[in-house]
Amino acid sequence: MESDLASLAAESLPSEVALLDRHGVIAWENGAWRRAAAAVGDPLAGATPGRHLAGHLVNTSVPDAKNVEAAISSVLQGHQTLAVAHMPRSDGTRAWLLCIASVASRRGGAVVMRTRAHTSPAAAIAPFDPVDLGERVASLSSRERDVLRRMVRGLDNRQIAADLGISYTTVRSHTQAILEKLAARSRLEAVARAYRAGLGAER
Repeated sequence: MESDLASLAAESLPSEVALLDRHGVIAWENGAWRRAAAAVGDPLAGATPGRHLAGHLVNTSVPDAKNVEAAISSVLQGHQTLAVAHMPRSDGTRAWLLCIASVASRRGGAVVMRTRAHTSPAAAIAPFDPVDLGERVASLSSRERDVLRRMVRGLDNRQIAADLGISYTTVRSHTQAILEKLAARSRLEAVARAYRAGLGAER
């Protein structure tokens, strides 16, 4: 780290903290991270300096590791200054939350991981937007965009079907295609991503 004071502060944090270089390789970690990396069964087990963090998590089959990989990549490539990734535990009672932030004074990023965060399906943090969200929205067909615009307006599938003069099952098929193309886990998330991509301003 750049100063002894900053290093001391990071060492004292209960959350696991690491600095990544511009390639995503762990360059420094605090004591909590070191303890987690040494603990058998911890999601960070083996994630020591010199290791590529995202690759390590993917290779060890940590839940939602691909989302973490995309979050880290997004920050390191400058697409976002902050990304939050949510990795549910298999028992559904806890979650691993990672905050990945760019570091202005160096090329790379800082990662803070909380392993004690309790969660529930209702409280789960939504995944960050895909880096290629604009391209994903552009890949929607004309009819899918028609459906998505109406989803943004708050219409349900039956209302959309009546408004567009198509069948309910056709709308449902379009809705599923929209969710897949936008990498959204729910209708609400698809609408939020449409807004952030500028589709909410369209008429």
